[in-house]
Amino acid sequence: MGVPAAGPADPESMRLANALVGNAADAACLEVTAHGPAIRFVEAAHVAVVASVPAGVEVGLDGHPVGPDVVVPVQAGQTLTVG
Repeated sequence: MGVPAAGPADPESMRLANALVGNAADAACLEVTAHGPAIRFVEAAHVAVVASVPAGVEVGLDGHPVGPDVVVPVQAGQTLTVG
């Protein structure tokens, strides 16, 4: 009894996203499969949007579209929206 082992629904995309931002292949990621969160950054960071169906993902940074498979620098105070 207990919580079964789990992992990403799309392991290949997780590995690619981590590689794009310079993380280890198994570093934590946010995986969103539908309309997602609005994330306000409190520190500067880099994000990578990787999608198995890029046309189906709408991601924006402060209202500007973010394309798939690129690294996007994010400054403290900016908001990333998914969906």
